[in-house]
Amino acid sequence: MKILVTGADLAPEAREALASGHLLAAGLDTFTTEPPPAELALRGVPGIIMTPHVGGVTSDAYRNMGTAAATNVLAVLNKTPEEIE
Repeated sequence: MKILVTGADLAPEAREALASGHLLAAGLDTFTTEPPPAELALRGVPGIIMTPHVGGVTSDAYRNMGTAAATNVLAVLNKTPEEIE
């Protein structure tokens, strides 16, 4: 599925998909203002899960970030920038 966002709100297509049951849930973790304000219209919408911008914090993500950083350092030291991730 495509990520459908417009500013700090869901695109109408995503809202319709949630309302009709074609989309069971949406996990959101990036907002224009962090943390999102209490009056944010998405609060309380069934099927919306909001997290404090930690959706990608996993052991795999950390491992991949470390591997990419090491690969990039080696690419620069070896003067092979085409290998930089």
